[in-house]
Amino acid sequence: MIFLRIFLFFCFFCLVKCVLAQDFEKRIDFLNYLINKELYNEAILESELIKKQFKNDSEQKELLNILIAKSYFHIDKDSALYYLDMIKQIEHKYYNYSKLLSSYLYLLDKENEKATIELLKVQNMDTSENCIYDLLNKSILTIENKTKDSVRLICSDLFYQERVINENQEKLKSIKNKSPLIAGVMSGLVPGLGKIYVGKKKEGISNFLIISLLGYQAYEGYRIGGKKDLRFITFSSLFSVFYIGNIWGSTLSVQIKKQETYEEVYNNISVALTVPVDKLFKSK
Repeated sequence: MIFLRIFLFFCFFCLVKCVLAQDFEKRIDFLNYLINKELYNEAILESELIKKQFKNDSEQKELLNILIAKSYFHIDKDSALYYLDMIKQIEHKYYNYSKLLSSYLYLLDKENEKATIELLKVQNMDTSENCIYDLLNKSILTIENKTKDSVRLICSDLFYQERVINENQEKLKSIKNKSPLIAGVMSGLVPGLGKIYVGKKKEGISNFLIISLLGYQAYEGYRIGGKKDLRFITFSSLFSVFYIGNIWGSTLSVQIKKQETYEEVYNNISVALTVPVDKLFKSK
């Protein structure tokens, strides 16, 4: 009789577990549906309900963590990173996937060192993972201006991203060795020339015209009325202010131009990464 009870209890337990497993799978399918439809807020609410309703085994937890991370991916980077970081087991099929997505999110936040650390955790990649790994790695190196030669991505279908990386690599190289001292000296010799040297051609021409006009008016005032002429005093004072400001502005413009170039390069590469990362995002 005892054995019969044990047997019946075991059958009941297996039946309940089977029903719960099927129910879990259905809820996961629905959660995937919400994510694929970009209903991310609804997906977050559904994932919280699943967490409360089911006591999941380790594999189910990692699957759920990935889906929660995907739900947050486009609306809350910090929360997405939190759940991606919960994928700890190297042998798990979502491990590389989570590290690649984490690296991308860190790159978007301009935390290049953390993005690189996440890439270093990736192991035993398949072909698609290898492609996105190579793309992220060379994007980070380019943004940090650590590449010397033209980048060659291992996947031929990333030719657009390869071109964008190389074009922006050249932009960084063009501004890397610009000197504030040289810019100041050049603007001291010819007003505006320092800004043209930096790459701000319109500002350089504008400075040259303004300072030249002020200098001409000061000269005319001196020629006609001498040192005590109001016209000479006024325009020579303005000329001095603008001339010194032109030199100082040229030295500062080197750092400003470098920062502007970095921001432009960062934005260009971030946009170029969107399509391949979105493809990775939808692959699981």
